[in-house]
Amino acid sequence: MNSTISAWQLSKTAPQGLELISRPYPVAGPGEIVVRLRAASLNYRDLMARRGDYGAFNPIVPVADGVGEVVELGTGVTHLRVGDRVAATYFPGWIDGESTPEKTAASFGSNSLDGVLADYFKMPAAAAVPVPEHLTDPEAAALSCAGVTAWNALFVIPQNSSLGTVVVID
Repeated sequence: MNSTISAWQLSKTAPQGLELISRPYPVAGPGEIVVRLRAASLNYRDLMARRGDYGAFNPIVPVADGVGEVVELGTGVTHLRVGDRVAATYFPGWIDGESTPEKTAASFGSNSLDGVLADYFKMPAAAAVPVPEHLTDPEAAALSCAGVTAWNALFVIPQNSSLGTVVVID
């Protein structure tokens, strides 16, 4: 195994705002997993992170949406196995229950937490979602942010605006 990996990092000086860097291979701590990236999906939010719209600019690994293969389990991780295909949740701190500012304070690829645009990345095991077999890697990679957007449209906007009722048709 290599001791370093390649990752893209946000940069104020590099062309297009990204630079390819080497960094140490991630090691899973307690309750964490290491994932080998297989596909990533870009969203408008990633452009916002590049522009610094999330506060002070921080040279981090961008992109929240990714899918990959689990290659290492930290101690205490029992619901996943090496070789499992998983997607990263958008908000790793919001696993269940109502949304709160504390649960949604950090998201992958924002100023507070490295994203997935690297050969390998680590994440809390609780924030990993098994990917259904019928989805391709690019399809699965595109679901995290889209899922939060859909949830917001169905459950948040109707309660906080005068846009009317949202009708869901099967």
